[in-house]
Amino acid sequence: MKAIIALLLSILLGLSGASADKTTNTQKEGTPAVISFSNEIGIDPDYISEYNVIIEDPTVLAYSSVLDYGKQTDPPECGGSYNTLFTFKGLKAGTTSVKVEERCAADPGYDHIYKAVVDEDLNVTLEKVETVTPQENTEKPEPETAFVRFTDDVGIDPDYICEYKVVISDTRIVGCDKTPDHGEPTDEPEDGGSNYTVFTFKGIKPGTTSVRIEERCPAGFDRDHIYKVTVDEDLNVTMKEVRTIDVREMRMNKK
Repeated sequence: MKAIIALLLSILLGLSGASADKTTNTQKEGTPAVISFSNEIGIDPDYISEYNVIIEDPTVLAYSSVLDYGKQTDPPECGGSYNTLFTFKGLKAGTTSVKVEERCAADPGYDHIYKAVVDEDLNVTLEKVETVTPQENTEKPEPETAFVRFTDDVGIDPDYICEYKVVISDTRIVGCDKTPDHGEPTDEPEDGGSNYTVFTFKGIKPGTTSVRIEERCPAGFDRDHIYKVTVDEDLNVTMKEVRTIDVREMRMNKK
């Protein structure tokens, strides 16, 4: 009798252990969500799209993708269509966003935005939020500069070669770079050609100021060139010549 009771106990314990193992190894499987994109093929390869999926929180959601060509009699080379299928599987309860980037050579493409919700049973629902065109490069172009150029004939009389000095009323608004320009390589100063002095004005901050360029030469043809300089919010520079003052004539009038 004791042997029979022991045998029954061992059988019951074995069944209990098997039941526990079965319960431990069972994983919850929810209902996934599927998105499909269609491509026409065999016509123009520039219109064949490629896709990239970005999940904001990959601990909530995972995805896999397959290409679906439909019937076996409709392969890509026949010029039919195929679908790209994305299957989203829940990993844990929560909410996240999904972006599917669609790109092709013919145009900038689209960004498809979805809201993904995974419930306690790991069922996934996807709600389309919007489709937008990808953001273009938003970098601002280089601000426009302004320049003034003066010409001197060289190789004739050095007394007529001028020197220049720039005086900016407010150096917080605009800056200046001075560069010589001798023109083409065959037109160097010693050849008796022309020598250019170029002043380039670059914006520092928005505002308005005045610039005076003093032109002096040994022959006495001294002039001051007065400009109004404006720098806009994008640091583009505009210059307007206000007047030119004959410094030699002013000196003579003072005598």
